[in-house]
Amino acid sequence: FLASHPNDNHPLIINPENEYGSKRFVCTFIRPTIVPYPELHDCQKCAEFVARFVDYEPLAADEFPTVIASPAQTLSWAVGDCFEMSILLVSLLRGANFDAYVVAGLAPMWIRQQDQTHMQCNLKERSSGDSSYPCIEISINDE
Repeated sequence: FLASHPNDNHPLIINPENEYGSKRFVCTFIRPTIVPYPELHDCQKCAEFVARFVDYEPLAADEFPTVIASPAQTLSWAVGDCFEMSILLVSLLRGANFDAYVVAGLAPMWIRQQDQTHMQCNLKERSSGDSSYPCIEISINDE
């Protein structure tokens, strides 16, 4: 890769350490995990579970992690960075027979830091009869 892309100065994440200090190939962190909860066999509900159960821990600016926790450890600690949360979600989705993958890349700082000042939130009443729950429209003004 480096020979064919000499101007790409972003390192590849190939063999980070796990939580025990052992170097592992990044693909071995994904473990198809079958769970006995039928609601987690739905893609959207599975993603909601990971987003709500695991507290997001942002990475430092423009760098990949040097240590990645296993999906089991991420669940145990209930905290993880974007890589650990992605690996956990893909492991759960693969266990539910979804064709899911993790794609590594760098995101802008406002995404990594969960800076929502770029977002416009309009609170509106639902028009479908039940107005007890508000409807929220969110748009991103990416500048």
